[in-house]
Amino acid sequence: MNVLVINKNESIINDLDIEIIKTIKGEFEVEEIVNSLSNLFFSRVIIDITSIKDFNDFSNLQKLTIGIPVDKIILVLPNDSSFTSDLFISKLISMGYYNFTTNVAGIKYLINKPNTYKEVAHLHKINEVSNNSNVSRTGRVIGFKNVTEHAGSTTLVYALKKQLESFYKLSVCAIEVGRKDFLYFKDDRLISTEKNNFSEELVKNKHNNIILVDLNDSDDIMCDEVFYLIEPSIIKFNKLIENNRFILSSLKSKKIILNKSLLPGNDVSRFSRETELKIFSVIAPFNDRREDLFLDEFIKSLGIN
Repeated sequence: MNVLVINKNESIINDLDIEIIKTIKGEFEVEEIVNSLSNLFFSRVIIDITSIKDFNDFSNLQKLTIGIPVDKIILVLPNDSSFTSDLFISKLISMGYYNFTTNVAGIKYLINKPNTYKEVAHLHKINEVSNNSNVSRTGRVIGFKNVTEHAGSTTLVYALKKQLESFYKLSVCAIEVGRKDFLYFKDDRLISTEKNNFSEELVKNKHNNIILVDLNDSDDIMCDEVFYLIEPSIIKFNKLIENNRFILSSLKSKKIILNKSLLPGNDVSRFSRETELKIFSVIAPFNDRREDLFLDEFIKSLGIN
């Protein structure tokens, strides 16, 4: 089910043939839009950008991403050169808006097949944004999300940060969203934040080469790529399927890590065939006190040398 927020582009949106549970018409403050949707469950919210008061002020568009998961937003832009310029589009992408269009066909396409950063990267003119705007691109943002219970995303993020800093000499920031498990590592450089403050933390730490994010229960907001962790033990995996029999179909296009896995190569191949999941990497259980390059293979698979 979807929500419409419409104003001057109403004629475009009225041609949509989709399920609508709520329509809001007019020009609103960002807070009004967020509050009107706060207790509503929806798949996508299609927002006519002219319905946002002072939408030319990019701080208002940034506030919208804090109140509503940005991956659920489809922005409808006027078919005008000022809104389809490289600079304007690049600013949107820098804030995590990957789904935007000027016509009804684009809306229908994005509802069925939403973009990730990969699909819009060619439109992202990073240097132009940095030179002409206060909104600048953060470092490479890599998210990690547990699929099976306690699959190890927090510890993996912690270990990756240590190795990237110690052996690859990169500046790395680690952020966990919605929990405070980082405090048990006794490292005050690790950041724990709530979902509403996540984009603010990204801006604060944009100078880092890499930002690692433990997403927990949050959506993959503003991440360039997200890895989904599965612990392939019989009890953990069968419990996952028992709780959500549609989970595998939702993961078919995702990057899967078999974490805390002792499966040999032939069993990994069989697991992939039976589940129809593409296994990006397999990481064995590890001692998080180690100081050597035990994650080197995975790091290189990220394209980091």
